[in-house]
Amino acid sequence: MSFDHRDIAAMHADLFDEFGCDGKVSRAGAQAVPVRLIINRAASRIGDYGQVVGRMTTAIFMRAQWSPAQGDVVVWEDQVGVHQLPVENPGHEDDGFAVTAVLHG
Repeated sequence: MSFDHRDIAAMHADLFDEFGCDGKVSRAGAQAVPVRLIINRAASRIGDYGQVVGRMTTAIFMRAQWSPAQGDVVVWEDQVGVHQLPVENPGHEDDGFAVTAVLHG
């Protein structure tokens, strides 16, 4: 049995279809681009000794759709309302298929 990157890409697409939401992202005044996002509004920031030192909002992008950069503006809607937050840390986690960016706010 061999490892096939197409299988992993298909798995990520299925996960984004199931758990994601539709949103838009724009960079420095450019036209907004539609993307599929997974938003985590309660991600834990862990301190030196394993304690939770804060909470942050993260957005997970499929790398094939968008590669986030600091200052990009992410817009999405959920049951609470419409949200618009800038990207603070674009490369928080990156496995080559999905990129997690920390949002400011």
